[in-house]
Amino acid sequence: MNVLVGITGSISAYKACDIIRGLQNSGHTVKCVVTPDALEFVTAVTLEALLQDRVHEKMFARIQGNASQHVSLAEWADLFLIAPASASTLAKCAHGIADNLLTATFISCGEDVRIMCAPAMHTNMWLHAATQKNIATLKGYGVVMIGPSEGRLANGDVGVGHIAPVEDIISAVCEL
Repeated sequence: MNVLVGITGSISAYKACDIIRGLQNSGHTVKCVVTPDALEFVTAVTLEALLQDRVHEKMFARIQGNASQHVSLAEWADLFLIAPASASTLAKCAHGIADNLLTATFISCGEDVRIMCAPAMHTNMWLHAATQKNIATLKGYGVVMIGPSEGRLANGDVGVGHIAPVEDIISAVCEL
């Protein structure tokens, strides 16, 4: 299966490396698209070393004459996994805001592309009414949520909002 992994600006972005490796070890072909903020947490060099392929990051990058890579990526994917999925990216996806390559790819996915998200954010952000409304909207679109779980958060708090365990995310993808 062709799995497009989307990585957003979250401290949990480093776990995407383990997710990518786990998906590859499970026999999936993996490509990666990142938000600009994701690259503050994990580098393109690291991801490209794991993928043995380029990381898709710029909305208007021309690749072999293709100026609409968001459409090409969406057409390539059998499954689009956004892990970690930040509150900001979930909100943008819920409302069709395509202001970066990841969110433009999200709304370019046809009905034949399964979409899964592994949210990761502080408990207060997860529990906020706006986030919960966005989650409900995305679920209404058929997006599958994996987690979040309860755990130690970046600021030391403990609560719900911790990205689901890597093994759970890989299992959810493989169950498809």
